[in-house]
Amino acid sequence: MIFSGRRRGLIPCNGGRRNLNKATEYKFQGSGFCEVIFLRVVIVSDTHIPKRAKRLPSALIRGLERADAILHAGDWVDESVIEELEAYAPVYGVAGNCDPPEIRRRLGEKRIARLGGYRIGLVHGEGRKGTTLERAMAAFVGYTDSVGGTFSRSK
Repeated sequence: MIFSGRRRGLIPCNGGRRNLNKATEYKFQGSGFCEVIFLRVVIVSDTHIPKRAKRLPSALIRGLERADAILHAGDWVDESVIEELEAYAPVYGVAGNCDPPEIRRRLGEKRIARLGGYRIGLVHGEGRKGTTLERAMAAFVGYTDSVGGTFSRSK
């Protein structure tokens, strides 16, 4: 799990009964407030470096500089992108259909990231049946959230 001590806040707990995950909630006895740790998560996919782009976009880099965690839903194309992202924050990623065998072996095609007490399913989502979103959701039935990568269609 990732916790950043930089961003904490107090929110009303509705008499101490707010439905927050225990991993991110610290109750102040009798105060009616909870201390919550906020996470900044960057979600990215289909970087395709160096085939379609030479480097990460500057807008993405600005977001990475403030990230507590990075989720990458595949199509890295080159392993150097993994190391570049790891320089900013912990990276949770999966391989996509354009990734070489070494990335597929290193990351796999499906993963569950645990962030702030939530379980987030990661999958690239390529396939022919349904939409990318439908394939991503089907891969992780029962999980808190799912992230899918590709939104291109095979013809």
